[in-house]
Amino acid sequence: MVRRPRSLRSSRHLAEEDAPDNPIWRTAPALVAYALVGTLVAGGVFLQLTYEEAAPAAEAPVDRESEVSLSHTAATAAVAPKTAPPIEDETEVSEATSTPDETEGREAKPATDAEETRKTATAAPSTPPQTAPAPALPRTAVLSSALPALPRKLVLAPAPQRAVQVDGRFGPLPRIAEDGREPWKVYARPFPLERDQPRIAILLQDLGLSQEQTNAAIQQLPGSVTLGFTPYARRLEQWIGLSRAAGHEVLLQLPMEPFDFPTSDPGPHTLLTSAGPEENLERLEFLLSRFTGYVGVYNRMGDRFTSSVESLLPVLQSIHERGLLFVDARTSGASVAGRLANELGLPHALNNREIDQVASRVKIDAKLIDLENIARQQGQALGIARPYPVTIERLAQWATSLEEKGIDLVPVSALIGDAAHQ
Repeated sequence: MVRRPRSLRSSRHLAEEDAPDNPIWRTAPALVAYALVGTLVAGGVFLQLTYEEAAPAAEAPVDRESEVSLSHTAATAAVAPKTAPPIEDETEVSEATSTPDETEGREAKPATDAEETRKTATAAPSTPPQTAPAPALPRTAVLSSALPALPRKLVLAPAPQRAVQVDGRFGPLPRIAEDGREPWKVYARPFPLERDQPRIAILLQDLGLSQEQTNAAIQQLPGSVTLGFTPYARRLEQWIGLSRAAGHEVLLQLPMEPFDFPTSDPGPHTLLTSAGPEENLERLEFLLSRFTGYVGVYNRMGDRFTSSVESLLPVLQSIHERGLLFVDARTSGASVAGRLANELGLPHALNNREIDQVASRVKIDAKLIDLENIARQQGQALGIARPYPVTIERLAQWATSLEEKGIDLVPVSALIGDAAHQ
C-alpha cells in the first residue's frame, strides 16, 4: 500500500494514526461534542457552588406538636416515681394484721406486673398540661399563716436519760421520773399542739430485722413518721440512735397471742392468755428491756390477747405505771384495749387503717385517702404499715402533698389528747 504524504492526508486519517486504539478520537465531531459537554458540566457545578455560598442556610421546619409532646413526656418521666425493686425479705414471714374494717388473717398480696401496669399506666397527652387551680382548703383547715410554724430542724432529747430509767432483771426499764416526767413525753418528737388542723400519724412497724428496709425507712421517710421496732433484732440501740437522729419517734413492738396460735407465732416471749399475770409481766419486763428511747408500745398480732380483759388488764396497768403510751393495732374488732386504756387513764391511740395489707400502689393510695377523710371528719387518724419498698415509696410521695391539703403529718404521740410536750 502506498502511503500518502502527511500534508495530503485527510483529518480523518491523521486522527486514526494518532490514536489508533481509542475509538472516541476517530471523528472530529466527537471531539467537539465531548468538549462541549465537559464545559457545560463544569459550568453547572460552578454556578451551584456559587449559589450555595451566596444563599443563607434554610432552617429545618419544627414540628411544634411533636416538640410539645416530647417535652411533656420527658417531664412526666422525671416526676414519675421509680418502681422499687422487690424485697429480699430477711425477716421472718409474718401474718398480716387486719384493719378494723377488714377480716383478719389475710396476708399482704403484692400485685402482679401485668395488673400493676394495667392499673397505673397512662398515655402522655399531646398538648401541654394545663395548670390546675389551687385546691380549696378543707373546712376544718386553718390558713397556714395563722398557724404556729413547724420547726425546720428538730432535735430529739438524748436517749437514754437516767431520770426516766431504772435497772431491771433483764436490762434497763422505763419509769416515771421522781419529778413526774414520763418517758413517753421525754422521748417524744416535739409538735406544736396548738396547730388546729387535721392530723395523721403513720406507724411503720416490723423494723430492725432487715438492714435494707430499716435504712430505707430511716433515710427516705420524713421524721414525722413513727418507727416501730421488733424486740428480736440485733443492734437495736444503734438502730434507735439512727432513727432518733433523723427525727423519728420510736415504738417497741409487743408480740401478743393471735387466735390461731401457735400456727401463727409472733415470736419468743409472746404474751399469752394461757399464761398467768405473773408470767406475762415477766415476759413484758424482758421485752421492755430490749432497748431505750421509745415512747411506748404497740401489739403485733394479738387478736385473742387484746380481746381478753383478764389477760390484757395487768399488762396495760404495768405500761401505764412506767409512763409509756400504748397503740392498739386493732387486729380484731373484739379488742378491749381502747376501753381499758380509757378506764386506766393510759395514753393511747387506735389504729384506723392497715395501709398496705395489699401491697400495691393503687391500694396503698386508696388507704391514704381514707386516712385523709377520717382526719377531716374526726380531727385525727392513725395508719399502720410495713416497710415494703412500694409502701415507703408511696408514703414519701404522699407526705409531700399534705401541706397544700391542710393536713399535718405528726408523730403518734401528737395524737394523745393530754399531751403536754411542745
